[in-house]
Amino acid sequence: MEFGEADLTRPYDVVVLGAGAGGMTAAAVAAREGLEVLLVEKTPLLGGTTAISGGMVWAPGNAAAAAAGLEDSVARARTYLKAVVGDRVGAELREVFLERAGEAIDYLGRNTAVQLVPVPFYPDYYPDKSGASTGRRVLEPVPFDASVLGDRFRLLRPPLEEFTLFGGMMIARPDIVHFRRVFRSLRSAFRVLRLVSGYALQRLHLHRGANLVLGNALAARLAKSLIDLGVSVRLGADVRCLAVE
Repeated sequence: MEFGEADLTRPYDVVVLGAGAGGMTAAAVAAREGLEVLLVEKTPLLGGTTAISGGMVWAPGNAAAAAAGLEDSVARARTYLKAVVGDRVGAELREVFLERAGEAIDYLGRNTAVQLVPVPFYPDYYPDKSGASTGRRVLEPVPFDASVLGDRFRLLRPPLEEFTLFGGMMIARPDIVHFRRVFRSLRSAFRVLRLVSGYALQRLHLHRGANLVLGNALAARLAKSLIDLGVSVRLGADVRCLAVE
């Protein structure tokens, strides 16, 4: 169930350590740009802490938010970060992030399986600070059908139990309302019935539900990108040191 032939005796253009969102993104981008890539992960699973997270991405000035009519500016985000972080080290990297975060989101949407949409209402963590926003900067992964991963689905780290029902069923944020109103609304009852029955059918041949959301969806989308781009992956390989020649 390897993602690619990870031959550790041959040279690679890029070797990435760690299969969380950062590592998988780096590997996918390098491969998309035509490089031979090896991704090494010390655990037997892909996803890192991303797979058990909410999967939110803070990217001010992104085109997706603008297309949805959620206005924002890099200048306001810069004001917010300065109010929160101050003049600590890392100002140069923060500036690069502010100027190119939107570009990065757009690149992933065009060149990988990663698809992110803006959350209409999701306040910054310090809403009282200058430049704070109530819902322009945070994006979340589009739900993903992990059955397309085939046998590799088992190599994806499962989400936290708190994010699932019935031993492995994930629920998108909009559907939480339907579960709460299942006995008060006919529309909600039919929606819940459809979701639960679909999950039951999936469990006939899968180890857990394949309709993924939150950080698990983001990790799965990145895993799909690795497959599509031919990235070699070696799991269960603990890197002890780097030898420089």
